[in-house]
Order: sequence, then C-alpha cells, then structure tokens
Amino acid sequence: MSNLRNYSYKDIVMLTACQSVAVSFKANIGNLGTLRSTWTSDYADDLLARIEAIVATQVGVDAKKDQRAASEELKSIVKPAKKDLAFFKVQVEEDFKKEPAVISEVFKTLGFDKNLSQVQKGSQESVVELLLSFKQNMSDTLRTKITAKGMNVALIDRIIGYADVSFAASSHQENQKTVSKEITQETANIFNALYDEVISICKIASKHYANDSTKKEQFTFSKIADKVSRTSGNNSSDTNSSPSDNA
Repeated sequence: MSNLRNYSYKDIVMLTACQSVAVSFKANIGNLGTLRSTWTSDYADDLLARIEAIVATQVGVDAKKDQRAASEELKSIVKPAKKDLAFFKVQVEEDFKKEPAVISEVFKTLGFDKNLSQVQKGSQESVVELLLSFKQNMSDTLRTKITAKGMNVALIDRIIGYADVSFAASSHQENQKTVSKEITQETANIFNALYDEVISICKIASKHYANDSTKKEQFTFSKIADKVSRTSGNNSSDTNSSPSDNA
C-alpha cells in the first residue's frame, strides 16, 4: 500500500470499516447526539453519503491510465524514428566512406555524436533530442550534399517530421506523470481525511460506551477492520502505523 496513507489497512478495508462505524453512528445518533452539538442526524446522513460517494468515485480508479497511454504514444513514434535514423546513418557512412571527415562533420552537426550512444541504450529522451537536433541543423546545403549521393529526400523529410510530434508526445508523457502523482495524492488526502474523521468518532463514542462492551465494539475501529479483513480475505498491511481508535 502507498506510504501516502496514514493508516495501515488496505483502502477497501478502511472504507468498509468506516461505513460500518457510520451505520452504527447513525443508529445511535439519538444518544450520541447529546455529546456534541455537531453530531446531528443530518451529519450522520452526510457521513454515510460521503463514504458511499468516495467508494463510487475513488476505489479502483486507474490513476496511471493516461500516463500509460502517453507512454505508448511516444513509443509508437520512437520505434520508426530509430529505424529511419539508423537507415540514414548507414547510408551516410556508405556514401562518404572515402571522406571520413565529412561523415564526422555530418554526425556532429546533426546530433548523432552527442545522442547516439544513449539512443542505442534505449533512451527515449535521447531519441527526441536527436530528432530535434536533426531538424534544427539539417540545412538546405547539407540536405543537397547528402541527397546528391543518392539518399532519398523522403527519408530526411520523414525524420524531420518525427521531431515535433515526438517532442509533443514526450511533453505529454511527462505531464501525465505529474497529473498521475497529483491524482494519487488527492485520493490519499480524501482517504486520510475520512479515516481521521471516523477515528475521532470512534475515540469519543467508545469512551462514552466504556461500560457497554457491545456498543463499544461498534466503535472500536481496529476490531471492525480486522473482522472485515478476515471476512474478505484482505490482510492489513503494516507499511504504516495507524493511530489507536481508543483513547
């Protein structure tokens, strides 16, 4: 479980336990309502409604779906781009094999020297950087010099065409990584706030029912959560420590 949570239970166990407490709270609001001015029937109804809404909108949400889609979009561009870059490279090497200084200058000018080793290691960022460098530095003079040896100009145009779309796809991927983190933190904040609210109810209510074991158990969060875990087969995680629900 994510260390963003301030409780040690699985999310679904925590939410189910919160719902159980909320049901008991509503059933006993006539008595518990005398303890605090904010503990009213409306508040009890609102608590239940909020828990149901959280379960409906937050549980099972795939926060990284768009990030994965953005990554696949970038991969779909990088793969053919790498193939064309390799094809360009081998043709330059063959066309100017008697002029090594020309080969060296072409590769240095277009960004191969700076990025090729990382491209070969699978770095998508280096592919994008190489494509942008290729586009920026492919002058008309250099294009003419290369194509005069027989290289198809369509190959050069295709590589240049990859530059902007790959940069846009790379930016989209990075943006989605940030959004994904924000969604994950937002969900954690919602869960934590609910947990803290219900734990406060449990602490006060269990103290109030200290001499009534049956009632007290309905507001002992750890026992409720353990029962939920056993029933559903979910074991609570000990990744984080959670505060006691009894004072």
